[in-house]
Amino acid sequence: NTVMCNCEHTSFLGEFCNEEKGADFSGEAGLQRKFALNGSRIDSIKLQLAFSSQDVRRASRIMLLLQTESPNYFLLVSLNADGHLIFEEQRNGTVFSSITSQSVMNSLRHSVYYKRQFEDAYLMIDREEVNITKWTQNVTQSVIDSKNNVIIGDLNATTDPRFAVYKSYMGCLSSESLSCL
Repeated sequence: NTVMCNCEHTSFLGEFCNEEKGADFSGEAGLQRKFALNGSRIDSIKLQLAFSSQDVRRASRIMLLLQTESPNYFLLVSLNADGHLIFEEQRNGTVFSSITSQSVMNSLRHSVYYKRQFEDAYLMIDREEVNITKWTQNVTQSVIDSKNNVIIGDLNATTDPRFAVYKSYMGCLSSESLSCL
């Protein structure tokens, strides 16, 4: 008579997957956390994020940005001006990306689950596996070295010109987990 709940791939925690940890963002503030990176690259990463928004402002919005001191790595989860979810991970000049075919700016709960071990990557959006496109990036602007940061909801913590088009996020974010090795 034991009930066990597996909350992975959801935005809930706790014994019965009934506890939510989240925050509302007004578009004026965010969270930033610095971290120490063991080694010179990220070989393993796992990200779980849930969100909802009905922001009607037509601008690209950043939900999460992970950057390392070397300009060769970043992971970005954002919304474009049309409300489509954008996922990008740049490693050593190669970008791995996905964009939703429909807008997710509908005040419904949406989720992103990403797991990568070396080159083996798996991305789910709203509990459905999606393809990740690989392309080589031509850097046409100088990249400013960033710190080892995780930025949630706000872009004021980076001066990197690659992200100048993005504005702060407005909506709810539930950060499941983010781990890097």
